[in-house]
Amino acid sequence: MATLLSLSAELKLDIIEHLDEPLNYSFFSVSPDLLRLSKVCKLFRSLCIPYLFKSITMYNEEKSGSAVLRILHSDHAQKVRTLHYVGVMVMPGLEQVENDGATSEPGSGLPQPVEEVLSNLTRLPNLERVTVQFAWTKYPSTDEEMHGDDYNSTEQLQALDPNTGIRVLALHSYEALARNPPSCIKSLELRNVLTQKCTAWSTTAFQELLKGLSCFSISIREGDNGVGWKINTAPGYFEFMSELDPYIFDHLKNVTHFSFAATDDGPTAIHGDPGISALRLRETHMPQLQTLELKYVFISQSLAAFITAHGDTLETLHLDFCYSGSGWKTGRNIRWRDFFISIASAQMTSLKVFDVGDSHAERMRPKPVQDYYPKFAPRFKTLRNQYPGRRMFDYKHVGPDYGWIYCDMQRNLDHFENGGDHEAWERVCERVRENALEIH
Repeated sequence: MATLLSLSAELKLDIIEHLDEPLNYSFFSVSPDLLRLSKVCKLFRSLCIPYLFKSITMYNEEKSGSAVLRILHSDHAQKVRTLHYVGVMVMPGLEQVENDGATSEPGSGLPQPVEEVLSNLTRLPNLERVTVQFAWTKYPSTDEEMHGDDYNSTEQLQALDPNTGIRVLALHSYEALARNPPSCIKSLELRNVLTQKCTAWSTTAFQELLKGLSCFSISIREGDNGVGWKINTAPGYFEFMSELDPYIFDHLKNVTHFSFAATDDGPTAIHGDPGISALRLRETHMPQLQTLELKYVFISQSLAAFITAHGDTLETLHLDFCYSGSGWKTGRNIRWRDFFISIASAQMTSLKVFDVGDSHAERMRPKPVQDYYPKFAPRFKTLRNQYPGRRMFDYKHVGPDYGWIYCDMQRNLDHFENGGDHEAWERVCERVRENALEIH
């Protein structure tokens, strides 16, 4: 009778790799099934260990920091490829939060073991990636639900004194990371960043750390004031977004992969437009850039200029939930057609992949178009049937009062029917195909 141990080595590893999947009930956790399998016998223990330790998570707790510190002083340290650091903070205005003993009381610093780990990442010789995330709880589902509560309002967070727990925790965490030599961390991801400047970002040590990175990602945390005013109307939001260049972008000298994600209620535009916060990416930033990923960004001539300035190096370009604001208070916003033509006409000699996510209407179809846009549903259906292979690209605008992002279905359908956007898109695709053929 066949047993688990009688399986070939290849099948055993297939099982382990299948069980090695991220979980959705905690930020970063080892699969409990993989953990159970590692306890079956010594053989499976030895096979599972590289997977159990390749990605580890540390919270700002004494217990969590001590556990990771033991890994740093063991033979398992060489197996670690990714360190996830989650700083759990007490929500302003709440006396208690269920966090399993997280030591992030207002005004507190880092537990000593956590600080020691963050400051000594050279003890993980094969470390490739570090993620930093600050959250209200240890559980993503609970944390996400707290985005819109009135005690999580962006105005309240912006008004917090620099000596409160949130800012002290962030300050000490970044300061600890910056004590590592620049070459120690290859990839850094800042997740769900609060729209508050951290003084540690302006230090020479942190900026030197940024200069040593080859990959950098940053995403902004959602939030409103609890009564419908979106994050892009909050005091300080525009200033925070527009000052990321001296704090972050100016120092990414060696980055080859860059990813930026705003929020669905606070999209940015390179160099800014009326009602839209500025994402100040300059043509001289990231001279070695190979991969660019943008999410929740308004396209503009400035964005096209940034992309084409990297024509010799840029290989992959991903745009998701990106919009044109053309037709409203446009500022530097342009039509998709003009955006694509700028790229297709430039010397983009290295570009091999260019993806643009589906438009708002395409993501909704077929039924929700009828439900949310009944006036345009017949025309949408007719045009989709008439032009089955044609791409539709988003045209949206920011509301003047509450900061809501509105889909302009009339303009979407007009440009779709005209076909100019799709024709220009095909020009870019043809250029990408030519580049791919030349490489092969």
